Amino acid sequence: MAEGRLIDTFFLIGIRPRTPSETKTETKQKFEPFIKQHFPEGELSKVASRVPMFCFPDDVDEVAAQSSHTIGIHFTFVFTEDTGTKQFGVCRRIPTNRGDSEECFCLLTHQPWFSFHYRLLEIIEERYFVGMDAVTDFLSAVYETPVPNESSFTIRLTPSSKRSARLVQDYDFTLPADHSLANAAFKLLFDALDVDHVLRLFAAVLFERRILLVSSDLTKVSACVHSAIALLQPFFGWQSIYIPVLPTLLLDYCMAPMPFLMGVHTAALATIRKMPIEQVVFVDLDKNAITVPPDMDDLSVMPTHTYKLRQALAKIVTDSQRTEQLDPVLVRDALVPWYMTVFGGLMHYVRTDSEGRRQLDKDEFMRMQPKSVRRFLEHFCASQMFERFAAECEERGRLPVRAVPAVAPGAAPGWSTGTAPARRDSPASRKALVDSAK
Repeated sequence: MAEGRLIDTFFLIGIRPRTPSETKTETKQKFEPFIKQHFPEGELSKVASRVPMFCFPDDVDEVAAQSSHTIGIHFTFVFTEDTGTKQFGVCRRIPTNRGDSEECFCLLTHQPWFSFHYRLLEIIEERYFVGMDAVTDFLSAVYETPVPNESSFTIRLTPSSKRSARLVQDYDFTLPADHSLANAAFKLLFDALDVDHVLRLFAAVLFERRILLVSSDLTKVSACVHSAIALLQPFFGWQSIYIPVLPTLLLDYCMAPMPFLMGVHTAALATIRKMPIEQVVFVDLDKNAITVPPDMDDLSVMPTHTYKLRQALAKIVTDSQRTEQLDPVLVRDALVPWYMTVFGGLMHYVRTDSEGRRQLDKDEFMRMQPKSVRRFLEHFCASQMFERFAAECEERGRLPVRAVPAVAPGAAPGWSTGTAPARRDSPASRKALVDSAK
């Protein structure tokens, strides 16, 4: 387990009218989100001032004007610290007690276990309508609980009032066994997009395009951004701008000249279309549609064995339609053979000089590949993620596997090199990747 706390800070974010002077000088918005309360008390971190706009990334005036409000919208955002460490914001929007507006519960945490934190927020909501003392009792217990060594654990509360004492005092939790896939909501992604469009998105992510995922559902769009990044496992990680839901006040980010992967609410699309942006891939999650610039046919550059990946993903989706569940491990196990076909032999081209320094002979590696793989690599090897991947291969002397699932003692972690999704509990299915990572 990771070290540290389960949560860093809790925020209660509300909406209030802006003053006339603010409305004239800063923005056309008539309302603004603001911090109503936070826990623990005391001085806030430097990122706290940015939390309200990420809790209401959609049109705050429209939210304030709505006559009815959706219960339990949940989504996430990410702050990247100067050290490169990520701090996650996990949000749950609810109607106010009067039902005339919305509030947002937000947990900042360094632990990327969204399903766990969503459950925390559901408990906070239940206790909130009893009183803030009941919320504070729960937050105090969570805050003082270190990240456990075991996946299953109990948080015990000390009630501070008779009102709080009448509520549940012991809460049992189970953390995800495979942390690397804890936030891969592939079911939402494949419900929103067909397999061919998922492959187009996969290609756009690999080639580090400027990518905007669009939806009227904040839960869907933030989850699908995380899932798009999870398609890069087990070897790669997104190296550029990464914002699960872009606040309306930051829409200028859409004009960034570097690669980005961002989610936006549908309400912002009209404004974005008026911006001088070029070479952007638009993914409409509500309409199962992808708009790609005419000169950007990334899917045609993918290796020919991509058809096997399509077959494997199509089978997973068909099976999930019967069970109404989609295990993210199956998606990863379908992706690994695709990656291994391209990169499984890369370490054979890492040379060691007389002083023990390792360097990848990229030209020789590319030259020795089949024609369709070589054509893909001519594009992909110029990416930041490949440069990072190659540097890690040189540094470690092995393939840098980022996502190793939890397995029983004595089992060898790894994945299948076959075309069909492998059983995750089969040691034989893991051998090829483990061998390549040694």
